[in-house]
Amino acid sequence: MSKISIVVPVFNSELDLRRCLDSISRQSYDDFEVILVNDGSTDNSAQICDEYVGKDSRYKVIHCKNSGVSIARNIGIDNASGKYISFIDSDDWVEGDFLKKMVDAVESSVDIIISGVVCDYSDGSCKDLLVDDSISDISSSKNFHRLVKSRLLYGPVAKLYKSDIIKLNNIKFQKGLNYGEDRLFNYEYMRYVTTVATVGGCRYHYVMHNSNSLTSRIYHNMFDLEYVQWHALYDIYQFHGNLTNEAKSDIYAELFWIINDNIFDSVQRGDYKLVKRILSIPDISDCKTVCHKIKCNPILKWCIFERKALSLYFIIFLIKLCK
Repeated sequence: MSKISIVVPVFNSELDLRRCLDSISRQSYDDFEVILVNDGSTDNSAQICDEYVGKDSRYKVIHCKNSGVSIARNIGIDNASGKYISFIDSDDWVEGDFLKKMVDAVESSVDIIISGVVCDYSDGSCKDLLVDDSISDISSSKNFHRLVKSRLLYGPVAKLYKSDIIKLNNIKFQKGLNYGEDRLFNYEYMRYVTTVATVGGCRYHYVMHNSNSLTSRIYHNMFDLEYVQWHALYDIYQFHGNLTNEAKSDIYAELFWIINDNIFDSVQRGDYKLVKRILSIPDISDCKTVCHKIKCNPILKWCIFERKALSLYFIIFLIKLCK
């Protein structure tokens, strides 16, 4: 049995897939298996998967009908035999010592290993998302908040998860979600975590295809998706007893900007009913407690806190009209 099962969901990735798989094959640490889940690709991705299975016994492929990345990852989990599970997206790539650095951080009591990520943009620029390599015990409120603020719990990549924790607690990626399903997976997993190992540096390259990225699209239910994620994060803070004043301040400030951004998008689409629905959520009252932290037009801020939907709608409409 391999120590690490690497799950790679594949869908129409022929342009980047070989770079991804070659980067895995070149790992200095070699005790791993690679589970390729071909999610009904219509390009040459299936043939490329078969090619790597044919030349490297550590690779296996599961061909299935197109059902989305969540189900593809779940299929990978179900077929993983390693002690740890790692997820690598098929258009991303990892540096040669990626697994070695992660494994070096493994101790028997560690529930999750987290490393930094390099975001590679299509214009050639990049941005590092680093994690403090001194974080270990998340029962410490300060440590947990530092981990959340790193933004590395947003996705499943650049991590080693304990397979037993995932399987014994039936933790799955939620099917049917088109945004934030990976963050919800992490928040659910964190319910069963007490110890963390963090690895300094960034050896996972997350390729940002700007024109197609999820963050560049607007979904009709974007507010609901983001609100569910926000509540899941709030619940994790409460679950671990880490809801300090600093954490509350940051969490409610984040909620304010979710509300603000979605109201602006709603006005742009002419959806006054959604503006009213957003302003009806009970948590707005708690956002008032961090009013001093939020740098926003004071009139807009007052309208949100006082739930003045009609006034807010016309003010934003005029702002957009003037632009």
